[in-house]
Amino acid sequence: MERINLAPQIRASISPVEDLLREAGKIAQASGKRLFLVGGVVRDILLGRKSIDIDLTIEGDALEFASHLPLTRISSHPQFGTVKLKEGNINIDIACARSETYPHPGSLPQVRWSTMEEDLARRDFTINAMAFLLSPADFGDLLDPYQGRRDLEEGIIRVLHKQSFQDDATRILRALRYKGRFGFKFAPPTLNLVLKDRKMLHTISGDRIRREIEFWLREEEPEKIFGDAHQLGVLKEIYSELSWNEEIDLRFRKARKFKNSSLYLALLTYQLSLPQGEEFIRLLKFPRQQAKVIREIITLKESKHLESPASPYVVWEILQGYSWQAVYAFCLSQEGPASHNAKLYVEELLPKSPFLSGRELKERGVPPGPYMGKMLQRIRKARFSGEVKTPEEEKKVVEDFLRSFPPP
Repeated sequence: MERINLAPQIRASISPVEDLLREAGKIAQASGKRLFLVGGVVRDILLGRKSIDIDLTIEGDALEFASHLPLTRISSHPQFGTVKLKEGNINIDIACARSETYPHPGSLPQVRWSTMEEDLARRDFTINAMAFLLSPADFGDLLDPYQGRRDLEEGIIRVLHKQSFQDDATRILRALRYKGRFGFKFAPPTLNLVLKDRKMLHTISGDRIRREIEFWLREEEPEKIFGDAHQLGVLKEIYSELSWNEEIDLRFRKARKFKNSSLYLALLTYQLSLPQGEEFIRLLKFPRQQAKVIREIITLKESKHLESPASPYVVWEILQGYSWQAVYAFCLSQEGPASHNAKLYVEELLPKSPFLSGRELKERGVPPGPYMGKMLQRIRKARFSGEVKTPEEEKKVVEDFLRSFPPP
């Protein structure tokens, strides 16, 4: 096989840790081991992308090897043979080379230590099944047994074997993420496997599926991924009541400037009823904060309180307990007075918090408790009406209120 050395590309992409990688390669070689740079970082280097997450694999004991590196240890998992280290703002994960077998579809794999060649054979796609050797004499040599570099150049996502999605159906969700991120296409056999094996998602636990969806929501253009998932029938396998259309796509694109995953989640679940929302939360085991956003957006949709024009203070009273993500998603998903009121809250009322802090109000003689609540109510009404525009004007409102309605 032709030798391909890409040390200059490594230097260009991850120059802050090049010296560290060279030193690590020397340490591994001194103990008779081979050390590799692997996975997504290799893919990103070949694509000319910067990366701050470094994955290393050693043919041997990762924890013992890590003890020789002058890095800060974050965590280690002896049962899995992995350790996480840190160098500045760069995360470095080190693992033992291993092979995997799956006792049944959707199960976690059974692992045994192996060579790097066997380790690459267990990976999901050809574009992730590449490695750079870090030994001193061969630093930057590319190990590419499945022609991943060629697939990168041609913009193709290809699984390594036809049982791949049956072994681990979350790979379907990962494939869609890469397709959306890079603008790639599926190799025809891989596309056929997605269509054939999408029901295997039902063999995966809800929290594993949710974690993959969270990755989708953090992408630059998540609407592309959801659109593809809908078109290929994958979205329905995640949850039967989810759908996608041009309107939802447009709302996602309007929300893109915020790059906020909770906002996207609210836009996605706006279509659900409250019982469906609760079922979705339960199935995918959403944590408390995400579950709150889902419940809020559906509650806002089913509520009628914002459908009529209202004063700024009334709008504040209705919406003050909701997250801004749910309110803004409601604004993007609604029309008429309801949308106007939601937009007013997010764009004008939320930024108009009182100039004086709670501590400053106490110093001016405002006692905590119900009286403080009434004082804040008076301040907000004054701010929303335009009566108060400066800290000095707000201080005068406080003084007038204290004189007119002395605290008990």
